[in-house]
Amino acid sequence: MKKTILIVLLLSSFQSRAQILGFHPKVDTLFTAGGCTPTQIKSVFVPGQDGIDTLKILPDWNTWFWSSSYFGYSQAYFLISDSLKHDKMELWMQPSDAMEEPILIQADSVVWFGAFEYTFKLILIKDQIAIDSLSQFCKARIGMGSKKNKVAASPEIRLSNRPNPFNQETIIHYEIGQQSTVEIKIYNLRGQHVAELVNAFHLPGAYRTRWRTGRLGSGPYLIVLTTEDAILSCKCFLFK
Repeated sequence: MKKTILIVLLLSSFQSRAQILGFHPKVDTLFTAGGCTPTQIKSVFVPGQDGIDTLKILPDWNTWFWSSSYFGYSQAYFLISDSLKHDKMELWMQPSDAMEEPILIQADSVVWFGAFEYTFKLILIKDQIAIDSLSQFCKARIGMGSKKNKVAASPEIRLSNRPNPFNQETIIHYEIGQQSTVEIKIYNLRGQHVAELVNAFHLPGAYRTRWRTGRLGSGPYLIVLTTEDAILSCKCFLFK
């Protein structure tokens, strides 16, 4: 009888403990992008039925999520089993660069950050002790954070293309306010580099370059201009 009671108590203790069931999408690396702005995400906690809760990470303004096999995830999320609601959880954004401070992301809040490589880490805490954790590695591929020590583009830098939308080719116009090495690259919306148009030292001034698309298919593309101090991008549409 005593053994039966002990087993029941142990099972009750085990079932009452919160557990992280997984992260979705199930990818090695979750890529994020914020155009010419930092990655901006929204954290939303959704209580579920049968003790299964969801902590959503949603791409907010001017931000996309994708993986090596799929572009345009509408959300990422942790699944948590906590039927008795006795445990505390903390979601952290931890940059890979040890010089950058981690960010505690509050539930139902919006945050932005410019880390190049980072990890979303969810920690479950009971009686001030971490009882479970799960991490998801991420990379920012385009925009703020795509290179270390870069800052958002200043008013001295301009980028556009005409015509837009276009067929076969377009003229890219850009202007820089101080001398710098300039790169202009084209990415598809999976984050894949499809063309490099410019990689040279520039004096301050206005410039233009032609992008001939060749065999690339119709769809949206990102034009990304990088200088020694800033990154700027703009979206264009190719129709064939």
